[in-house]
Amino acid sequence: MRASEIQVSQIFLAHRDFVIRLANHYAPFPGMDEDILQQVFLEFIRKKDSFDVASSDANVQGLLHSMIRIVAKRYWSERMRTQPETLRKIAEHVHGITETIDIPDVSLEKRALASCLEKMPDKSKQLIQFHYYDDKKLYEIASMMQMKTSTVSKAICRIREQLRECIRRYCRREECHV
Repeated sequence: MRASEIQVSQIFLAHRDFVIRLANHYAPFPGMDEDILQQVFLEFIRKKDSFDVASSDANVQGLLHSMIRIVAKRYWSERMRTQPETLRKIAEHVHGITETIDIPDVSLEKRALASCLEKMPDKSKQLIQFHYYDDKKLYEIASMMQMKTSTVSKAICRIREQLRECIRRYCRREECHV
């Protein structure tokens, strides 16, 4: 490297953070900033004769800004042109995965839940009805049933465990997916 190229390289390195910040602004894609940095550096070296090495920082930053904007927009437009193809491939892949997955028959689970709920005591059915079907809050259920909120919470947890176990037993007999 000649002395002038070394001096230009030092000037460029002094503005490296500025270049990366602007590259991220114009092309906000991970990893693209380093590519833009390298390309701008090469163009900066090529244009070293068109500006005074001893010129002010403002002139260098102005030149770098225009170079970054042009290079970053070029990189960004190239990236966006290839992006739809990538998205199409991802969509096809996801579609292929969903085609191969067997979707279980949920009607059997619903029947299992209904059967298990019928076997529950009335108070348990009421709690489930209020909490899951009517979408009531625990404190609302507690005030309606004249119970403590903690008691309602514990009862719902206990009922949920009982239902889970009942559905498992039902599904073992009927071969449903849980």
